[in-house]
Amino acid sequence: MGNPIAPVADSPAGAPAAPDAGPTSADPIPQKARDAADYANKNNGAAQSGYVGDRPFANDGREGGEVLPKTDSDGNPITYKEYDVDPYTPGVNRGKERVVIGGGSSYYTDDHYKTFKPIK
Repeated sequence: MGNPIAPVADSPAGAPAAPDAGPTSADPIPQKARDAADYANKNNGAAQSGYVGDRPFANDGREGGEVLPKTDSDGNPITYKEYDVDPYTPGVNRGKERVVIGGGSSYYTDDHYKTFKPIK
């Protein structure tokens, strides 16, 4: 049987494509999003060095975005913070991917807050 992984056009013949850091069908959350959330959760909400983050997230559904839970199970309001999943590069668009953290939960969006996936 042949190699089940197709070679990349500019890679040596028969070499498999390099894995990317994007989501897979088995795990829709990319590792870089998990890393951003883990870092913030372990460092009192701080963003990774060289990344934009620890900024308030309004959670108001603007422009048709999904609204995350507004209160916890005890009825207390949840305050959210947002974090980039890619390092900041001056002059380069920050992209659509973010992590949002609040109320003991973390969420990933790959469409600039239109939809969220919980990070478990």
